[in-house]
Amino acid sequence: MATSDSDRVVVVCTCGAKLRAPTTLAGKRVKCPKCTSPIHVPGQRPGVSTSVDASSSQKQVGHRTPAEALAPLGSLRGKPAGASPKSKAASVASPTALDDGDDFLSGLAGHEASSSAEPMEALPTVGGPCLGCGGVMATGAVVCTQCGFDTRKGKASKTQVGPGKAEMATKAAGRFALGVTFCSVGALIGGGIWFAVGWYMDLEIGYVAWGIGALCGFGMLLGNGQPNRFGGLIAAGIAALAITAAKAAIFVAVIGAHIERSIPDAESRATMVKSYMADEMLDQKGLKPGDERDAAWDDAFKKAEAKVAAMSQEAIDELWERYTQDAEDKVAADAEAASASTGAAPDENPGILAIFFKAMFGVHDLLWFGLGLVTAFQVAARGSSADD
Repeated sequence: MATSDSDRVVVVCTCGAKLRAPTTLAGKRVKCPKCTSPIHVPGQRPGVSTSVDASSSQKQVGHRTPAEALAPLGSLRGKPAGASPKSKAASVASPTALDDGDDFLSGLAGHEASSSAEPMEALPTVGGPCLGCGGVMATGAVVCTQCGFDTRKGKASKTQVGPGKAEMATKAAGRFALGVTFCSVGALIGGGIWFAVGWYMDLEIGYVAWGIGALCGFGMLLGNGQPNRFGGLIAAGIAALAITAAKAAIFVAVIGAHIERSIPDAESRATMVKSYMADEMLDQKGLKPGDERDAAWDDAFKKAEAKVAAMSQEAIDELWERYTQDAEDKVAADAEAASASTGAAPDENPGILAIFFKAMFGVHDLLWFGLGLVTAFQVAARGSSADD
């Protein structure tokens, strides 16, 4: 017998299949044609009254007592055997099937399948909701990729199905690159602040190194999204580079300013050239230091003035550089001769790197330096908390 859509109810199986069931099966359990799992058909069977009187107003609508459920059976047994086809159709839709089993077992589904009611139709599956988390499952999927719920077992699997390893590795690499970027930005900000304090305020505040380490750690943590020991090591390394670079910038700026101040102006260079030329004239005459040399000094200096006045500034600068280098070489030779006579080793001028580390990395500087590295690692590897 044909049944309209209004006489059907749509149910969803745990396997994701959507089924249309005749309303005559309402309130019963049937087998799913796809996975054979029992399905409860919701709704009320035809012919069952849901009205209640005032004395039972607190009962749930559609609730029946055992006496009420068995009441229609007595009237059905009194029907004559030669009932009309119309009455037979009514008996199929009536709750007479309760005689054989409202026992919530799959045997009821077999009983209903053998009746004259139309079988249920399977609807095309387009991805049903997960019974575990409510998310949408893919077509034909039996395991939810979001929570691991297995529709065959009715519970979540121990091994959840998630994104592939390649996809997870790509996301992790992207987060790490972002963490390195934020960490580097924090290092630049901290190093810039330290250089500004050292240059404009003429101060070198050691605990700024601690701040640089904290900025590097928080930058790595913010970009990486979660604490990570490898990220902590990278943050500590970037902090070390930033602290060293900031100290080097301060050192170069200060040394450069000192050298610039130590270079005499043009007039001073000309005066120095005159003195060097006068001494050179006296040396050529063979005059030794003493009264005779002092008496001849004024005359030699006037001759040197006349020569310098006729020279260009470029020639004066060249003479100044030559005389300065000769004076430095003479000082070095005298020091070497003195050490040779006494047997002591001559003093060696330390290199620029030795001067840098000696001036910029004292005991307190090393203390703040180490504290900055530890802070960068702790923040990036364990978050803002000290607990692992």
